[in-house]
Amino acid sequence: MASALRPLARDDLRLKPSCSSHRALERDDFRSSRSRCLVFGAGFKLSDDRDPNPGPPFWGVKSGPLLANGEPESASSHGALKALGKNRDLVVFALFAAALCGLAILRGPDASWDLRNYHIYNAYAVLNHRFGYDLFPAQLQTFHAPILDVLYESARIAFNAHPKALSALLALPHAVAAFLAYRITLLFVPSSLPARELLAFVTVVIGASGAAGLPTLASPASEMVPGCYALAALLIVLKDLGSRHGWRKTISAGLLLGIAAGFKLTAVPYCIGVIAAWTLCSPRTFPERVTGTLIFVGAFLLGAALIAGPWWLGLYREYGNPLFPYFNALFRSSLLHPVNISDGRFRPSGVLQALLYPFFWALNPKTYVAELPIRDARFALAYTTVAACALQQIIGWRCARFASELGSRSPDSLNRALKTEPPELDNFDLKSSCAEARWLEAESPESLHRALNTATLELDDFDLKSSCSRTANRTAPFFICFFALSFCLWEAEFSIFRYLAPLELLCGLPILLALIPLRARLPLIPSNMSSDLLRDAQRSPSIRGFLSIAPNWMAETLPGPNPGAARTDRSIRLPFGITWNRSGCLLASRFARWWMCVASTAAGSGLRRTRYGLHTTLAALCCGLSAWTIAPDWGHAAASKLAADVHFPEIAADSLVILLDPAPMAYVAAFAPPQIRFVGVNNNLVHPGRGEPLESIARIAIATHPGPLWGLLSTELAPGVSEATLEYYGLHREGKCQPVSSNLDNNAILACPLRRAHPDQSRRSTLIPLA
Repeated sequence: MASALRPLARDDLRLKPSCSSHRALERDDFRSSRSRCLVFGAGFKLSDDRDPNPGPPFWGVKSGPLLANGEPESASSHGALKALGKNRDLVVFALFAAALCGLAILRGPDASWDLRNYHIYNAYAVLNHRFGYDLFPAQLQTFHAPILDVLYESARIAFNAHPKALSALLALPHAVAAFLAYRITLLFVPSSLPARELLAFVTVVIGASGAAGLPTLASPASEMVPGCYALAALLIVLKDLGSRHGWRKTISAGLLLGIAAGFKLTAVPYCIGVIAAWTLCSPRTFPERVTGTLIFVGAFLLGAALIAGPWWLGLYREYGNPLFPYFNALFRSSLLHPVNISDGRFRPSGVLQALLYPFFWALNPKTYVAELPIRDARFALAYTTVAACALQQIIGWRCARFASELGSRSPDSLNRALKTEPPELDNFDLKSSCAEARWLEAESPESLHRALNTATLELDDFDLKSSCSRTANRTAPFFICFFALSFCLWEAEFSIFRYLAPLELLCGLPILLALIPLRARLPLIPSNMSSDLLRDAQRSPSIRGFLSIAPNWMAETLPGPNPGAARTDRSIRLPFGITWNRSGCLLASRFARWWMCVASTAAGSGLRRTRYGLHTTLAALCCGLSAWTIAPDWGHAAASKLAADVHFPEIAADSLVILLDPAPMAYVAAFAPPQIRFVGVNNNLVHPGRGEPLESIARIAIATHPGPLWGLLSTELAPGVSEATLEYYGLHREGKCQPVSSNLDNNAILACPLRRAHPDQSRRSTLIPLA
């Protein structure tokens, strides 16, 4: 060290409580040294009541805003974006927007199944008042809330002659969501890391290049518009998590979550995840948590009602079910059987598959979570690192409990413990477990002990237990709870992969949270690889904390205050009739801890050898994941001068067009004369042969229509589907079919003239439902 620390008297230096963020106090004559000397500055400020001629200055104050991980944010940014100053966020957003918009332009306009089935039609029906005039042409998706579809159709009409501009415009929500994920990730990156903005950017790119969100880029089927509101709410909650006063930000976050759910009900798992994580991890008292949760839920319901409330009210008036046709077992509309319609094709088939579901689509390209094969290891890695971070939080809580026990001691007994048990300080790093309390950080443990022993009187003014409990860092547990709960709710309700797109943007953050402690705290591998590795690895608070929660007979190799104390002999029974006594358990625990130390120390060594080791690791991981990923292609339009180049055949204006199979054909209604009526008769909502009221309504519409009848069929499905539908409804083809020219499905739809059969020939055959 540059100079020795002189003993302090009580009047030399006093620490007073403060409501400001904790301060890092740095010794002036240490500024040229490689290490810093931090004192107990958590929630305190310096009061300089010293002698008017104190000589050289002893302490200086260094303050600043806090990051979500408890680290003080430095005044200047590090890395390549340092010179950009306040404009660096704008530059990062421009990078996301340029990359995503350029990729969307290269791919061309969207032509997915959902677009052709209901996104175009629902907007057209709302804008032209066709609900009730047409009958179920978009299948059960006819009744989805059309707010986002109206926005998409308005953009398509305005930019239909400029498909590249339309693709770039529709890619902007994806860029906004990626930028919000970047801002969330930046909260967890310590200010001590170099180029932290670049590190956060690379972390988000890991998720932004995944197989859930990227295939739906510039598509109305994308989850990114509601995802933007959900991520914005998450960002607000993370920034305000430590606040104990005021509810404005809580109400704002609740409203944003409600708007997300109002746009698409597929965002509900994220909304519940945020609210539940806030309830569990908020630092407020129990009555405040109950009140805050009620406010949160009320704001959420209000936001959802503002967006989708009018649509839900209209469905309730017309069909007796505000979410028609879903949850009919609850609302019991007379038009459907009292069952809950849901898509359970992709849900896990058992408990084991549910527990390990991300690993099923991480290794083999299968159709576990989508209609097309998918292989993506991002959520498998996030699944593993979330478990590791949860274990780290448990260890941190154990260490915080030990810290509270230290804080409850008297200064004399604590000082005696520090003098007589100096090795314990090597095994316990309070800085890593309680972000608002700081141990002195010096060049060596000996100098650390000298500093603590000479500054004993400071402990009179520092209540470690109250400081930790008052300002404990809860953002990491909050994120872990949010991520885990959202994924579990998605798996239980949907298990459809593209619905995970907003959460996929954050799946690089658990990986980052797991790698940062390796870089920051673990020692390098000793060259001899001997038993000294265990003693060196004890300096890692994670390993030490892990061993502290194990049974006593598993921690035999760790030195303690009484290494020769006798222990009670115990045994443990394992499956298959195997019984281990204390000696066998000790041997196994030594072996397991040795390899754990080797693996973690090796990882920490690799991350610490270079200044940008963590950046390089994440960049290499991103490249490897991208090369391994097999993403689905949901369809893009053929090259054309128009984004949607569709020409409907010329038929009589008073015709009734019947959709004969479950193929997505409703979109052609937006390009047909407005007088033509469209009816869906065999799809995932109307099932011929089941005796449902909806099937009777479609039959009556066909039987009573006075004008010409036409049928739409798709060559994408088996040819027998349309013939079976015609036979059930007593219809026959008459004349030659005409193709519907469309660049969205490569002219796959045919329009065929129909005629009614003799009345006594109808409904003579039964049809097995095909949808």
